Amino acid sequence: MKLFTRALPAALLLRAFFQWQNYGLRSTALTLQSGAFPPALDGVRIAHLSDLHNADYGYRLPERVRAAAPDLIVVTGDVISRTTRDPAPAIRQLAACAAVAPAFYVPGNHEFRSRHWRRLYKMLWAAGVTVLCDSRASLPLHGGTVTVAGLLDPVFGGFSARKVAALCGGPHFPILLSHRPERLADYAAGGARLVFCGHAHGGQLRLPGVGGLVAPGQGFFPKYTAGVHRLGRTIMVVSRGLGGVTLPPRLFNRPEVVVVQLKSRRAGGALGGKP
Repeated sequence: MKLFTRALPAALLLRAFFQWQNYGLRSTALTLQSGAFPPALDGVRIAHLSDLHNADYGYRLPERVRAAAPDLIVVTGDVISRTTRDPAPAIRQLAACAAVAPAFYVPGNHEFRSRHWRRLYKMLWAAGVTVLCDSRASLPLHGGTVTVAGLLDPVFGGFSARKVAALCGGPHFPILLSHRPERLADYAAGGARLVFCGHAHGGQLRLPGVGGLVAPGQGFFPKYTAGVHRLGRTIMVVSRGLGGVTLPPRLFNRPEVVVVQLKSRRAGGALGGKP
């Protein structure tokens, strides 16, 4: 009985710790500085959401987005899981986010495997979220115009640098949304300049000084799990995501809303905040 009495507080603390690790929502601020950004985009703020997997944060997720005061919201896939039957929690939260700023979404691999993807897309459109499936849309921002393009996940077929080039071509600065960070070379070969991705879940388990331990499509000790990455003139922002799988749980890898601010300066470069 004494052993049980002593073990119970420790068990409760451990449960509270993992609850915080897996549902303790945080914001990650990043500043991206590049001479490739048109002067009109200087100061533009972008909220990046990914891999919600129908996790229900209630009012907390829209409040995080509202506090970020974004000019644009990008959602890079897996808003539901392939086993999700009722996407109402995801739709409710994204609708509240879309009331803050224009929101654009590209599907991930879980939507492809879901039997409810057609209904999900209709619900997202009705919620005020623009669905991009190998398509793009123009958006006026700060007196300039950007092209927001959505590249379908490889599971949909036809994933290529040529398709990236087609989506990112045109007179306006392109912002590419794609689910897969491990395809950075394709984004760079296709001429993408600013890319937002998810999928890696931050490596699921993160160790100080090591980073993420495993990610789909990248295996163990993956390279692209969070933060800012560059290849040539291409800058890629990777979100650790908001939801995830039940096992293994997140560890030192709290779910995040990524908030990016663009800085247009000829002494370019990519500066990352704390991932």
